[in-house]
Amino acid sequence: NPIWDYVVRGEGEHILLDILEEIESGITHDECQFLAQPLKQRLDLSNFPMPKYDDFDFNEYLIPNGVCSEFSRGCTAKCTFCEETHFWNYRQRQAVDALTEVKTLYETRGTNVIWFIDSLVNGNLQELKAFCKGVIAAGLDLHWTGYGRCNGKMDLEYYQDLAKSGCVKLWHRVRQSACVGCNR
Repeated sequence: NPIWDYVVRGEGEHILLDILEEIESGITHDECQFLAQPLKQRLDLSNFPMPKYDDFDFNEYLIPNGVCSEFSRGCTAKCTFCEETHFWNYRQRQAVDALTEVKTLYETRGTNVIWFIDSLVNGNLQELKAFCKGVIAAGLDLHWTGYGRCNGKMDLEYYQDLAKSGCVKLWHRVRQSACVGCNR
């Protein structure tokens, strides 16, 4: 018996639907199925349907008013030591799409803590600023965080908008091998 039924390389959203269809149809395999997304294919993050949390009891979680979300995939830097550069092409979700998701969760589930799981939440400064302005305009009392990179275009006003929108921290991934000589 294989240890795994399926192994997926790449973005798995579409492939997962095929796997679920096989399972629901009673299709089984004697060997592990290795499935791969075509190398040049990348998903448009703004076209995903809104996540449905109807079957989730948020009170069973350590932070019952929190949720993970995604604002982008990939990274805009080209650091040679980083897997993001070699695997992902950077894509940004439209601010209005992310804002709609966050606002809906805020109003329907009381969600006000968001962890953006992106590799780089500030890869597109214009869209991130639009998201922040939208949160501020909607009067949402959020607390959010995500990974970011130092960017000289982020001035004091930009940081103030981040803070007003509820950004409590931008994390920076530091790799030991990257600390010497990386000027990006």
